[in-house]
Amino acid sequence: MGLGPVDALVETFGPFILPVLVFTVGLIGYLGLLLLNRLLGRRPSLR
Repeated sequence: MGLGPVDALVETFGPFILPVLVFTVGLIGYLGLLLLNRLLGRRPSLR
Protein backbone atom coordinates (compact mmCIF):
# COMPACT_ATOMS: atom_id res chain seq x y z
CA MET A 1 0.00 0.00 0.00
CA GLY A 2 2.03 2.96 -1.27
CA LEU A 3 1.23 6.44 -0.08
CA GLY A 4 3.09 8.17 -2.89
CA PRO A 5 4.43 11.50 -1.64
CA VAL A 6 4.50 10.34 1.98
CA ASP A 7 6.71 7.37 1.09
CA ALA A 8 9.01 9.66 -0.87
CA LEU A 9 9.32 12.04 2.09
CA VAL A 10 10.06 9.24 4.54
CA GLU A 11 12.68 7.76 2.22
CA THR A 12 14.29 11.17 1.71
CA PHE A 13 14.31 12.52 5.28
CA GLY A 14 14.08 9.30 7.31
CA PRO A 15 14.21 9.95 11.06
CA PHE A 16 14.24 13.73 10.59
CA ILE A 17 10.66 13.87 9.31
CA LEU A 18 9.07 14.16 12.77
CA PRO A 19 11.23 17.08 14.01
CA VAL A 20 10.74 18.84 10.66
CA LEU A 21 6.96 18.43 10.91
CA VAL A 22 6.90 19.67 14.51
CA PHE A 23 9.04 22.68 13.58
CA THR A 24 6.87 23.49 10.56
CA VAL A 25 3.61 23.26 12.50
CA GLY A 26 5.08 25.40 15.29
CA LEU A 27 6.35 28.01 12.85
CA ILE A 28 2.99 28.22 11.08
CA GLY A 29 1.21 28.52 14.44
CA TYR A 30 3.60 31.23 15.62
CA LEU A 31 3.20 33.23 12.42
CA GLY A 32 -0.58 32.85 12.64
CA LEU A 33 -0.62 34.18 16.21
CA LEU A 34 1.73 37.01 15.26
CA LEU A 35 -0.54 38.00 12.38
CA LEU A 36 -3.63 37.79 14.59
CA ASN A 37 -1.95 39.93 17.25
CA ARG A 38 -1.01 42.58 14.70
CA LEU A 39 -4.51 42.65 13.22
CA LEU A 40 -6.20 42.91 16.61
CA GLY A 41 -3.60 45.37 17.90
CA ARG A 42 -4.56 47.95 15.28
CA ARG A 43 -8.09 48.33 16.60
CA PRO A 44 -8.75 51.55 18.52
CA SER A 45 -8.43 51.22 22.27
CA LEU A 46 -11.62 51.19 24.36
CA ARG A 47 -10.04 53.32 27.10
